[in-house]
Amino acid sequence: MDYVNPKQQAFLIKTLEAHHKQAINSGTDSTIKALSSTMINHFEKIKETIGIRDVLDPKEEDLHTQEIFEKLRPYSPFRFRQLIRNEFDPKEFNEMLG
Repeated sequence: MDYVNPKQQAFLIKTLEAHHKQAINSGTDSTIKALSSTMINHFEKIKETIGIRDVLDPKEEDLHTQEIFEKLRPYSPFRFRQLIRNEFDPKEFNEMLG
């Protein structure tokens, strides 16, 4: 799907407007979920198309950033990558902060 294409944009807007009208008229959770799902799918496809995941979530760990993080937080039980990906235990994190 070409996300810059005006026809595709018009289709997306029309679909979202239809879900929105249905949500207002019925107020059902299923309609709201359908609207949310349409938007999520659309933006996931955009992220995939433009390659933003490669920038925000690189396959390889950034060792330079980890080295700096270790200097700033030498006693941290976490790696920087764990923190930015929310791959940590919140209780352990709060203990780290003191």
